[in-house]
Amino acid sequence: MASSYRTLGYLFVSQDKYKEALEYFSKGVKLQEELYFNNPKHYDIKSDLGRFYQFIGYCQQKLDDDKEALKSFEKYYKIQSELFDSSPEIPSTKSGLAYSCERLGELYHKLKNFKKAQKYLDKEVELFSELTKQFPDNREYFGGLSSAYYQLSRLYLSMKDCEKSQKYADLSQEILEDLVQKYSEIKKYQKLLTKLYEHIEKMKKECG
Repeated sequence: MASSYRTLGYLFVSQDKYKEALEYFSKGVKLQEELYFNNPKHYDIKSDLGRFYQFIGYCQQKLDDDKEALKSFEKYYKIQSELFDSSPEIPSTKSGLAYSCERLGELYHKLKNFKKAQKYLDKEVELFSELTKQFPDNREYFGGLSSAYYQLSRLYLSMKDCEKSQKYADLSQEILEDLVQKYSEIKKYQKLLTKLYEHIEKMKKECG
C-alpha cells in the first residue's frame, strides 16, 4: 500500500502538482514508518523510507515550506548515513548519502546558512569523486559530481568568492559538456548545462 501512495505521489510530481503529491507521500510515509518500526534492520524498507522523506522534502520545498522541508531532508540524510555506515560496500548507499547531502546543501544555501551548506556540498563532492574513480563508466555518478560542483559555484558566488565560484563552475562545465556530447538523448544533462551557462553569465556580471 505504501508503494501505491508513492507511485501516485511520483505521478503528481511529474505534473508539477506538489500539493497533491505531498498528500500521497504523507499517507505513504506513515505506512512505511510502521513497516520500518516492525523491521528496523530490513535494508529495502529503510531505504524506501528514506526516499519518502526525500520526496516529501522536495514537495515541501516546492511549496515554499522550507522549515518543514529541512526537517524532512534531515530525516532523509540520517537514514542515508545509517545505510552507508552499515553497508559501505554497496555503491548505492554512498550515492544515496551524496544525494541527501545535496538536498541539505542546497536548502541551507537558500536559507543563507552558508557554513552548513558548504559542509554538505563538500561532502557530496567527496562521495561522488570516490564513486567516479571506482566506476569511471557510470554517467549517473559523473552527473552527480557535476551537480555538486554547480551547487558549490552558486554558493561561493553568494559568499562573494568569485575565484572559487569560477573554479567550481569550470569543473562542472567540463563534466557536463562531456556528458551532453556522449548522451545527447538524456535531456537532464542539457538542462543542467543550460542552468550552468545562465549561472556563469550571472557570475560574470557580479564578478566582472
